[in-house]
Amino acid sequence: MSAGAVIVVLLIGLLITVALWAAILDETSNATVMDRAEAERFARERGGRGPKQSQSRSSETGADAKDGRNDGYGWTDEPSEDDRR
Repeated sequence: MSAGAVIVVLLIGLLITVALWAAILDETSNATVMDRAEAERFARERGGRGPKQSQSRSSETGADAKDGRNDGYGWTDEPSEDDRR
């Protein structure tokens, strides 16, 4: 009886794996190829990538690299002696 249950569980796992593989294959088989400008326009039409989201992350948060928050972590805007060589 337990051998039959193991076989059933293995078959269910195999079926789930094959179904997932088939779904991924179907989703990626007809990929739309577009340039960057067209992709950004398409994303805006679908509700993503607004004008502020396309800027860098530090400019969105208002974080300035020289505001002192990176002090103590060894991160600076100045190159180290090793970088200058």
